[in-house]
Amino acid sequence: MKILDAINEYFNPKKIVRGPVATDLPILAPGAEMKEWLIVYRIGHAFDSGNLVINFYRTLKNHFPDLKRLINATLISRRIHREALDIILKHKREKPQKTCKLYRVRLAWAFWLCTNFAYSNKIGGGYKYSNNMSVSVPDTLKRRKEQFTELLVSRIEHAYIENEDAIYVLNSRNVDKAFHYLDPPYAGSDQGHYAGYTWEDYAILLNWLESDCLGKFMLSNYNSQVLEEYIIRNGWQKKEITHRIQAPRRSASHKTEVLVWNYTNVCGTQDIFKN
Repeated sequence: MKILDAINEYFNPKKIVRGPVATDLPILAPGAEMKEWLIVYRIGHAFDSGNLVINFYRTLKNHFPDLKRLINATLISRRIHREALDIILKHKREKPQKTCKLYRVRLAWAFWLCTNFAYSNKIGGGYKYSNNMSVSVPDTLKRRKEQFTELLVSRIEHAYIENEDAIYVLNSRNVDKAFHYLDPPYAGSDQGHYAGYTWEDYAILLNWLESDCLGKFMLSNYNSQVLEEYIIRNGWQKKEITHRIQAPRRSASHKTEVLVWNYTNVCGTQDIFKN
């Protein structure tokens, strides 16, 4: 079972707007037949480090033909992947205040490539390929090119994009009708683009969920002793999901993640707030 399949099993709203390009878009959407706003968002160490999402949206909106041409000319190539990653790393390192059109288009292309065709779909996750004969990454690229249309603009326009401390943003959305989906960088693992998230940061997040969270939440992470202590102490629900790692690695070919949530009803967003 994939992690997204498990999430949909335990939280399956019908009218949630999902971010199309990045895993860290906080999303504000109305719950089905609910007058109150239902707040649903994924949370990381920084939502849009380097303003990559904002640049992607502006480029998509203002220079779509130029960006589309770069994407159409993209191949599954280790050299092209390295080129895209270098563009992002240089941008994060130098933090330019003023940029030209070509710079912004190339940065948007690099962001698209690294969030679609890196290992685990994360920037810095490594060049994606597969030894599984049933999985063709070049075929996936072909489909993604076909799906890359100006309709992406309207999808991003429904999102709030944050670049603030995680706890600050959580507090700003801390209401009793909020559903928080939290997917922080996994402490102690390869965090790629989000390197620097520590066990101390993770403990602060768990403390907030235990003591301050007014609504409902679902957290995805690896299992750990510290997480297990919070689960037992608070009576949270937990499900383990083991799935195959698509990209070859020297470690085991499977990994186990956990979903943790603080409600008992799995029938949908409206019902979980009745508990």
